Amino acid sequence: MIYVQLTPNEYIMAAHVGFMRQTSNICRGRNDAYGYTGIGYDIHILGCLGEYVVAKYLNTFWNGVSALGVKDVGKNIQVRTTAKKDNRLIVHPDDADNDCFILVSSDGLRFGIHGYIYGVDAKRKEWWQSPQKGRPAYFVPQSALMDIHTLDYHAINNERYCTIS
Repeated sequence: MIYVQLTPNEYIMAAHVGFMRQTSNICRGRNDAYGYTGIGYDIHILGCLGEYVVAKYLNTFWNGVSALGVKDVGKNIQVRTTAKKDNRLIVHPDDADNDCFILVSSDGLRFGIHGYIYGVDAKRKEWWQSPQKGRPAYFVPQSALMDIHTLDYHAINNERYCTIS
């Protein structure tokens, strides 16, 4: 795992984008995805912070766009952020097989990037669970994630699949 430190201004900016995403969803009458029943602002703010962290680590622009079907970072990177550093990475059945899913955990202004996995590799029968009843998904253990240092971001932007350098 590697750590990325955000400045207070970076944190505020990314959190504000998360706030705007949830506000937009409320105004449009959109429900939270996959039966989520918690506080929508929490997941959107945390999600945006994780996306920003990955973009910062990859030294690439993050636009914070919240349109359906738009990837979190670059052409095929999806970021899953958790408030607990021992959580697993969640992948849903309709998530794209060709996308790279990166697990990020939050610890104040410091975030841990745990690793990544391709969508197709995450969809293993033994990882299919429903720890929160009614919200089944693939829960990938951190031990199955590839080291983030092997992610070739330039190849991701130019090729269909992630490559290992």
